[in-house]
Order: sequence, then structure tokens, then C-alpha cells
Amino acid sequence: MLQPSDADLKPNAASVGLGYIANRAGVAERSIAWIIAYVRLLQENDGFPPPIIRYNVSSRRRVDTITFASRWNRFAVDTWFDGLVPPELAAAGQDLQARRDAARLDARAQEMAA
Repeated sequence: MLQPSDADLKPNAASVGLGYIANRAGVAERSIAWIIAYVRLLQENDGFPPPIIRYNVSSRRRVDTITFASRWNRFAVDTWFDGLVPPELAAAGQDLQARRDAARLDARAQEMAA
């Protein structure tokens, strides 16, 4: 059974992995290959949010496929599962969350500088 990672379970985690998604979707008992294929189908057919862009540092190439190491914006995933807004608006929520996180980091940096 695929479980969420410790990082996924932190309430303020900015990103989540396959374990978190599999548990939210109710398919955690399936194989990892099956879960990856399922998430790909959700993305292609149902507007599930794409994973966060990542690069293979060795080859210096973008990884454009969903893998076990893929991570997703937690807000976008939760919004999609919770059905709070249509999936096409999840990107707007991602932008809002990123701005909030940046403001929080700026405030912490100013506190440290003072």
C-alpha cells in the first residue's frame, strides 16, 4: 500500500507526492505503476493538475512525464479533489499560494535582517 510521505503529511507542506494523491483517490492499494498510469489519465481526461516542473540535473533535461519522484502543488491537488473550484481555475490558486509563500519568506527575511 502506497502511503503519503512524512513531508506530505505536514499541514503546511507546499507539495505532495504520489502517496498523498493515491490516498486521496482511494487507490493506494494498487501498484505504483498502476497509480502512475491512473494519475496520467486523470490529468489527460479530467483536468487534474500537472506535476511541478522538474529537471534531470545530470542530463540537464526537463522531465515531462509523471514518475514516482513527481511532486504536485498541494493547494492545486486539494482544490481538485475537494471540488471547490473548477480544475481550470486551480492554476489561479497556485499563483495565489505562491504569492502568499513569497510574502511570508520576505517577512521572515526582514525579521532576520533586523
